[in-house]
Amino acid sequence: MPKNRIHDEEIHIPLEEIEKERIVERQDSGDGIPLEEEEKGENVKESLVTGESHMTNLKKNKLLTITYCANFLALGLSYGSVGPTLYAIAHNTNQHVEVAGSVFTGRGMGWLIGSASAGRIYEVANGNHTMATAAIIQVLIMVSLPFISNIYVMFVASAFQALFMSWIDVGCNALVMTIWKDKAGTWMQFLHFCFGVGASISPFIVGIFISSFEHGGAALWTYFPLSIGILIPVIPLFLLQSPKFQGEGGGEGGNEIFDQDADPATLKKQKIRYYSMIGLVAFYLFLYVGAESSYGGWITVYSKSIYGFDGGDEAFLTGLFWIAITVGRAIAIPMSMKCSEKTILATNMAGSMVCLIVLLACQSLLNPKILWGMTFLFGVSMGPIFATALSLPPSLNVLLTPRATSIVVVGASLGEMVMPMIVGFFMSSVSLLFQVLALFVPAIVIYFIVVFGLAPRTTTSKLIIDQHPSLVHNVKHKKLKQSDPAAEDNA
Repeated sequence: MPKNRIHDEEIHIPLEEIEKERIVERQDSGDGIPLEEEEKGENVKESLVTGESHMTNLKKNKLLTITYCANFLALGLSYGSVGPTLYAIAHNTNQHVEVAGSVFTGRGMGWLIGSASAGRIYEVANGNHTMATAAIIQVLIMVSLPFISNIYVMFVASAFQALFMSWIDVGCNALVMTIWKDKAGTWMQFLHFCFGVGASISPFIVGIFISSFEHGGAALWTYFPLSIGILIPVIPLFLLQSPKFQGEGGGEGGNEIFDQDADPATLKKQKIRYYSMIGLVAFYLFLYVGAESSYGGWITVYSKSIYGFDGGDEAFLTGLFWIAITVGRAIAIPMSMKCSEKTILATNMAGSMVCLIVLLACQSLLNPKILWGMTFLFGVSMGPIFATALSLPPSLNVLLTPRATSIVVVGASLGEMVMPMIVGFFMSSVSLLFQVLALFVPAIVIYFIVVFGLAPRTTTSKLIIDQHPSLVHNVKHKKLKQSDPAAEDNA
C-alpha cells in the first residue's frame, strides 16, 4: 500500500477527529496535560525536531514563493510592453498599425500552445530549471525584435516569445499551489498582484524611451533594459531546489492524487469528479477573463460612442480599469488571510455585477462621474477573481497538478482570445455592459456546482493525510482498539 493512504473501504476518519488528535498531541508535547513520565521526554524531543524541520521548510517555501513572485512581476513587465510598442513595430516592419496588430494574434496562439504543453513538461522536468530556461529564451527573442523588419518574421517571433512566457505563467501558478496547497490563497493573490505591478510599470518605461528618442522604432529598444529586469529573478531559480509536483499516478511527478489501490469503480469516480472540477474551473476562467478583456478592450469605444468621451479621456478610463484590477489584487492579499476562497469569489462576483447593473441603470443619465466611479469599482471587484479561482480547488482539498493548471490556463487564454471578438461583433446591437453582465450568469452556476456539488466532504482530506500521517495513524489505531482490542498489536 502506498504511504499515507487510507482506502475508502477502511475506517472513515472525520476531519474533526484528526483535529482533536492534533490538540491532544500538542497537549502531550508539554503545552497542556502531561504524559506519563517515561513517554514525555521522547515526545518533547520529537516535537522539537519536528518544529525545527517545519520552520526550515517554511523559510524555504517563503524564499521559493518570493522568487516566483519576482519572476511573475518580470512576466508582467514583458506582457505589458507589447501594446505601447505597437507603433514602433509598425515603423520597423513598414506596415500600417492595423497590420502590425497581427502580433497580438501571434502572441495569443503562442500563449495557447505553450499553456497546453507546459503542464506535461513541468511534471517530468525540474520546475525551477524549466521556468528559468523559458525566461532566458523569451528574453533572447525579445532583444531580437528591434532588428526584425519583416512582419511575418515578427509574427512568428512574437508567437514563440508568448509560448515561453506561458510556461512561466503555468510554472509560477503550479509551483505556488504545490508549495502551499490549501493555504495557497494569500500567496496566489500576491503572485498575481506582482504581475499587475509589472504590467503597470512597463508602459511607463516604454513611454520614457518614446519621449527621449525621436526615431519611430525607438520604443523597441526598451526591450533591452526590460530584459535585464526579467533576467535578475531567474538567477535564484538555478540555486533553489524545486518542489515536487503531485502526479496522477506517482512516478516522477511526486505523490499521486488518485488512490491507485482503490477498486476500478472508485478510481473512475475519483477521476471523473477531479476532472469535472478542473474543467469547470477552466470554463469559469474562460468566462471571467473574457469579461475582463472585453470590458478593458471595448470600454474605450463604449465611452466614446455613448458618453461622447474625447481628448484622450477614453484611454485614461481604460488605464483606470487596469489599475483598479491591480488595486483589487492588493486588497485581496490581507482579505485572503481572513476569508475563504469561496467567500472572496462570491463577494467579488456580487460586487462586479452590482457595478454593471448600476452602469446599465444609469446609462440614460450620461453622467461621466458614474462611469468613472463604477469602472474603478468594477476593476477592484474583478481583480482578485483569477487568483482566487485558481486557488479554489486546493482550498477544497483538490490538488492541482501542472497538467491540471495547464488546462485551467488554456481556458483563460481562450477566453481572452474569443470573447472580445464575440462581444465586439454584437456591440452594435447589444450593449457592452449587458454582454459582460451576461457572462456572470453561467459563472455563478459553475461556482455553485464546484463549491456545493463537486467539493469532497467525506472521510479524511488527502492534504491532511499527506501533511500529518502520524495523526491519521493515531486516530486509526484508537478506532481499531475500540472495535477490536486484539487488533492493537497489528495496527
